[in-house]
Amino acid sequence: MPDNHRMLTVFRESGFPISVGSSYGVMRVTFPTQLTEEARERFERREQISAVAALKRFFEPRSIAVVGASRRRGSIGGEVFHNLLQSGFPGPVHPISPHPVVQSVLAYPDVRLVPGPVDLAVIVVPASAVVDKPRAPAPRRAWARWS
Repeated sequence: MPDNHRMLTVFRESGFPISVGSSYGVMRVTFPTQLTEEARERFERREQISAVAALKRFFEPRSIAVVGASRRRGSIGGEVFHNLLQSGFPGPVHPISPHPVVQSVLAYPDVRLVPGPVDLAVIVVPASAVVDKPRAPAPRRAWARWS
């Protein structure tokens, strides 16, 4: 543990008053097990940071897959895909469709075939097909889904 400075940092940033000592290559860290007000405040702050990080990919995705993107303008899948392309979104917008090309963009038959990560999967398929679709993005690490 003497070389594990990261772990010592975790203990120091926990909010608990800690005591650190070493002897013969062994680090000894002691701290009370009762939750102090400082520790509670740090736990709450870490929880807030974690919640913001979890939602960041939903509100600020780096890439989007539109499951059910359509070649047909006027359809929900066609309009959602078109609007994302025209919105000025800075990252790639990947159409997921059985058709090889959707609105002049190379499409993928399955979100797992999209090269690179997918931060947000927008699902615009008929209700009868929705049950199977949310499972597909999981292996490609689609962090957020909107359907």
